[in-house]
Amino acid sequence: MAVPVWPATLPQTPLRAGYSWSKGANVLNSKMDAGISKRRVRSKRAEVITVSYMLSGAQVDRLNQFFELELGWVGRFKYPISCDGKTVVDVRAVENNGEFFRYSPTEAYDLWNVSLTLEVYP
Repeated sequence: MAVPVWPATLPQTPLRAGYSWSKGANVLNSKMDAGISKRRVRSKRAEVITVSYMLSGAQVDRLNQFFELELGWVGRFKYPISCDGKTVVDVRAVENNGEFFRYSPTEAYDLWNVSLTLEVYP
């Protein structure tokens, strides 16, 4: 089965405000009898991207449809990460307190600020 792709009808680049990308490793600290503790990398931690979009009501409906019908809420998908939309990585949405994304209304009619968190597959 082919991996679904972030819909072309949704913005291909997120808003600058609210964007973050974190990388890291799971580090194991071992106390020594004397001196500083020994540290070593146990494993690579998943990279996490937090993004926000300004979406119309129709785009919010499309986002819901994509996650519910095409991904079953938990599937992986191809997501554009560069400004030109040409660099694509496999990601999945991260659930935060039972929510996959958060909507907040804007001052403008039928515009929503939507934020979501994604884990990048290695």
